[in-house]
Amino acid sequence: MEARAITGAEFEHALEKAEHLLAAVDRNAARARAASAWLAVAVVALVVPVFPLLSMGTGYGYVGVVVAGAALAFVLFSGHVAKLRTEERRDERAMFEVVDILRELLSDVAEKERWGPARYKITMARVSRFPVGRRGSR
Repeated sequence: MEARAITGAEFEHALEKAEHLLAAVDRNAARARAASAWLAVAVVALVVPVFPLLSMGTGYGYVGVVVAGAALAFVLFSGHVAKLRTEERRDERAMFEVVDILRELLSDVAEKERWGPARYKITMARVSRFPVGRRGSR
């Protein structure tokens, strides 16, 4: 069975979807970085007051509450960061699959539909915004 050729409108629609996925990947990466920073701040804010209390020999009950609070903050923020990273990887995989296909089809679609040089260059610039290959470094 021979594959049906893609139209310029279908190409444009797929490119828009890929651009939305790229925005979602970037948004989730930023949220994960922010949540990680908040995690560090929360743990430090909860743990730092423990040291003066321990050095004075008082506040052992407070130490237990602080350690429990720090552990809870760690668990909550870690779960949130893991969820964001999972969404980021899922959207990134989908984006790469779409963009890989678009890169293969761009010249054929432009030639078949007789795109002018300006439309071809603008579309090429949009496709070029996407990273090449899998990032996987995060």
